[in-house]
Amino acid sequence: GPLLMRLFTKIAVTMAAVVLIGTAASATAIAFIFVPQYLEMDRATALANTERAYEYLRTELEAVTSSTRDWGNWDDTFVFAKDLNKAYIKSNLKPEDLENLNIDGYTLAGVDRKIRYQVATDQSAGAAPVPFAGLSEIPSQHWHSFKFGDGRESYAGYADTAAGPAIVAAVAITDSNAKGPSPGVLFFSRLMNADFLKTAREKTRVEFVLVAAGKTTSGDGRMVPLSASNNVPVAVTQGDDKVDTAIALSDVSGAPSFTLK
Repeated sequence: GPLLMRLFTKIAVTMAAVVLIGTAASATAIAFIFVPQYLEMDRATALANTERAYEYLRTELEAVTSSTRDWGNWDDTFVFAKDLNKAYIKSNLKPEDLENLNIDGYTLAGVDRKIRYQVATDQSAGAAPVPFAGLSEIPSQHWHSFKFGDGRESYAGYADTAAGPAIVAAVAITDSNAKGPSPGVLFFSRLMNADFLKTAREKTRVEFVLVAAGKTTSGDGRMVPLSASNNVPVAVTQGDDKVDTAIALSDVSGAPSFTLK
């Protein structure tokens, strides 16, 4: 009768209210609990990927720098920087010697930036140019101010050279006891060409890119440390469906050269 109908109506209304309340509670939980968690997971993943790419490049830069220091603070190079003797070239600068160093170019410059000697690892016909090839002096963005006295001085960076992106390390030449005055600067360079970047992406499992400085900005990205153990600043921008990261890389001079994205 009417009483039973009213009871059914109350039950239906109550159930509908419970469903609506449950739906609203679920939406609230998703919006205030789960969505922030998912966003934080995306952010953490993006930062971890960026750190792997950055550390790979840093390791390669340190390897080139280490070799440059060894050669730049060596008695034989110290003498060669003064007299350009052919015995040094014959004994040390054959293509296989440079290949063993895992570099693409060897360049000797005077304290005035003038290039006094250079040689490429790949000397075959049609070989790709290497940094500083055909130049009479080292461009200022790839140079650093040296004291040219006693002591070991070295600088390195990611250089946007005429031959393409490259890791470049520079050492003020001294004898093996780090005594000067320095007769010049030794440069080792390694191209970051398509093969280099392909290997880097495969080893890091990160599809990163290098964008020349001035061709990109960090936008409204928030600057944060790369990780708890790495204070390198990275700009993090939260998009609708992804997290973008950007790290500024520097040339030998310290000037901005690339953005790692």
